[in-house]
Amino acid sequence: LDSSPDFYLRDKLQRIVNNSCRVSRMIKAIREFSSQTEGEHTILRIEDVISGFEEVISPQLKTHRVILEKEIERDLPPIKGNKIHLEEVLVNLASNSIHALEKKEKKVIRLRVYKKDPKTLRIEFSDNGYGIEKKMLSDIFLDFVTTKASTEGQGLGLARVRKIITQHSGRIWAESEGKDKGATFFIELPLAS
Repeated sequence: LDSSPDFYLRDKLQRIVNNSCRVSRMIKAIREFSSQTEGEHTILRIEDVISGFEEVISPQLKTHRVILEKEIERDLPPIKGNKIHLEEVLVNLASNSIHALEKKEKKVIRLRVYKKDPKTLRIEFSDNGYGIEKKMLSDIFLDFVTTKASTEGQGLGLARVRKIITQHSGRIWAESEGKDKGATFFIELPLAS
C-alpha cells in the first residue's frame, strides 16, 4: 500500500470530488422532490443505496462517536426506485438518530435489511436514543411535527421520508417503548418484479 504524501493527497482529493458529486445529486433530488416530481426510478440494488448513504453519513458518525452496526442479508433481489431519494431517507433517519443519541454514553445505530417475503424488502433502522412517546408515534410523519426542541428542527424531515417511501409504493412506521428506550423505524419496499 502506497503511503507517500502524493498518494494520500490524491486519495483525499478523490474523496472530496466523489462526495461533492453525491451532495450535488442529493440537492438535485431534493429540488425534484420539492417540486413534487417523482424523479427517475430505475432497477437498483439496496446495497448500492446503503453504500452511498454510508459515504454521506460517515463523517457525522465519526464526529459524534456513533457506531453503525449493519446486518444486510446476502444476495438481496433488486428494487425499483430512486437511489438518491432512498439515500436521503437513510441520511434523514441517521441524522435524527445522531440527535437522539447526543446524551448517551454508548451510541449505536443498527441497520438491518432483509427479504421479508417473496415480494417485500424490509429495512429496520434503530437506535438506543431518547425514544419516542407512544402518543407521538402516529404523528411523527406529519408535516411540522417534531420530537426535538422548537429551536432544533422544523418537523419536515420525517414528512419528506414518508413521501419518498410512498412514492416508492412502500410503507414506513416507527415503534418505541417510550422515553429513553430507543426507537426503530421500519420501511417496506416492493421488490422489482
